[in-house]
Amino acid sequence: MLIAGSLATFIDLLQHYLVARCMLAAARSRIERVAIRDDLEDTLPDLNSATASTSYWTAALRTTD
Repeated sequence: MLIAGSLATFIDLLQHYLVARCMLAAARSRIERVAIRDDLEDTLPDLNSATASTSYWTAALRTTD
């Protein structure tokens, strides 16, 4: 599975993923957690190439409720 189109893209994706994980840990309500996950899901495809999958990055975030 291709998770990033290049090393620079991987680093950008990793940074966004880690920030989202930290924000999820600090979120106080389910509404905040859903908004954080939705924002990440909307942002990742813009950072990644069309051939790489973003589902790898968002799968673990779905289990944080």
